[in-house]
Amino acid sequence: MTTGYDLDSPPKEQRFFTLTISSGKGGVGKTTVSLNTAIALAQRKRRVLLLDGDLGLGNINVMLGLRPEKDLSHVIDGKCAMEEVIIKGPWGISILPAGSGYEDMADLGEDGRARLLSALHGLKHYADILIIDTGAGIGSNVLSFAMAADVIMVVVTPDVASLTDAYSLLKLISQRPGMGRFEMVVNRAYTPSAGEEVAAKMRGIVKKFLARDIVGLGVIPEDPHVQQALTARKPLLISFPKCPASMVLRSIADKVVIEQRQMETQFKPPQFHERLEKIISRIGGEDSRT
Repeated sequence: MTTGYDLDSPPKEQRFFTLTISSGKGGVGKTTVSLNTAIALAQRKRRVLLLDGDLGLGNINVMLGLRPEKDLSHVIDGKCAMEEVIIKGPWGISILPAGSGYEDMADLGEDGRARLLSALHGLKHYADILIIDTGAGIGSNVLSFAMAADVIMVVVTPDVASLTDAYSLLKLISQRPGMGRFEMVVNRAYTPSAGEEVAAKMRGIVKKFLARDIVGLGVIPEDPHVQQALTARKPLLISFPKCPASMVLRSIADKVVIEQRQMETQFKPPQFHERLEKIISRIGGEDSRT
């Protein structure tokens, strides 16, 4: 890939580039995309912090066969600091695991989300790139994480329900001012042309009804190696680094690096702390109306 950027060189500016990865519905492979994109970025010498943002039903640690003693529920409860929750994953990525089966975490209040995001800002020395793997759907947790992001990536499949639900999510996000860039990944496409057709359809719908552009980052093919890696609890990029899906995931990571570089050199979107202040001010506005 010819880009004009050295993809393996570290960023010139200490900036917390934040990528939120979401989906309108579950079962589209969002967490697989999140985890393997994080690893691919680490292979490009990026320091990556991966947050399991499905706060009540976290499963990144399960996918890796890890059993952390502490998770984000302990941070929210004030039982430990954020730094105490971090565990190391493949290729040195830092992981913030979520709890599993915690109803109150799945429907975390606005104050709790603000505390969580504020604590994340304190970890910017751990990483160049923060990836937030949100839960599926249009819940308040998902929307708050989207508000904090430079880029909102939606993962879709050719399934009609996936596309419909992804559009509903993007519609809600679009109603909030100053949101980050929209991007999408088409997963489980039976052929590249079928995946590109899905991407083109999504671009047209978003442009027509939301007056926004959404950038396609890649089409991941239906690949049996993905399920084999999940069963083995070993990331795809490590289990099958040369399989078709792995090749596309590395290409997606390269595009993320290029975008990170463009934000450093060509334009200056809001920093993470500025987006955080926007979330907190929104909370204050809602509190004043109650």
